[in-house]
Amino acid sequence: SRWKRDADAYLPNAEYVRLLELVARQSNKPLLGAILGNALPFAELGPFGRYAVSAPTSAEALRRAARTLKYHESGSSLRLSIQGDRFDLRYQPPTPRALGSWQQCDAVAALLMSLIRTYEGPDWKPAVLRIAAANGARAKHLRQFFFVDVESIESGVEMIGCLNAIMANSLDSSSGSAPFTFRDLRNLVESKPPSSFAGAFAIALQNFVKDGITDLGEISDQLHLERRTLQRRLNAEGRSF
Repeated sequence: SRWKRDADAYLPNAEYVRLLELVARQSNKPLLGAILGNALPFAELGPFGRYAVSAPTSAEALRRAARTLKYHESGSSLRLSIQGDRFDLRYQPPTPRALGSWQQCDAVAALLMSLIRTYEGPDWKPAVLRIAAANGARAKHLRQFFFVDVESIESGVEMIGCLNAIMANSLDSSSGSAPFTFRDLRNLVESKPPSSFAGAFAIALQNFVKDGITDLGEISDQLHLERRTLQRRLNAEGRSF
C-alpha cells in the first residue's frame, strides 16, 4: 500500500481507522488505541489540538475541540453540552458501525480524558464513560486501563462528568501551553479536510496517480469500496471518473 512507501502520503480517516484495527488484531494488543491515545499529547494533533489546549479553561477547551474537529478529520462528529460545571460529550467515528472502529473510539476516549486532565489534574475521572462494544473481556480491559466503570454503546464514545477548572486562567502555567497565534489559526483553517466525498476522493487520487495507479477497479480495491459504489457516490455529487 502507498502508506508503506510514503510516510507522508494522505491517508483517508476511514482507512486510518481500519489500519488501526488491523494492527491491533495482528499485534494482539486489544488496547492499542487507548495506549496510543493516552501517549499522544492533545497538542500534537496539529493546529486543531493546539487550539484546544490553548484555551483558558477546561470547558472552553472542550468547546474548541467540538467546534473545530471538522478541521482535523472528516466524517466524524463531536457534540458537546455544558450546563454549569457538568458536561456531556459524544463522539461518532467516521465509520458508523461499532465493529471496525473500536480502536479509534478507545483512542479518542483516552485523548479527551488527557485533555481534560490538563486542566482538572491527573486524578480527574468522568462520572460516566461509554465506549463502543465495551462488553465481556473488552469491558474488563477498558475498566482496568481507564480506572473507571465503562459501559457499552453501539458506536462512538460518550463521556459525562463535572469540570472544576471553569474559571479563566485556571490552566497551570507549568503545562507548557503556548499561545495560539494568527498563523496557527490560518493553518487550522487551511488544514480542513474536504467535506464532500468527491473532494476526499480527489486528494486520495493524487497519491494513487503518483504510485502509477489509474485503474478504477484497483483504486476501488484500495479504498475498500465496490466499483459501482464509488461511481454512485461520485455521481451523487455531480462528479465522475
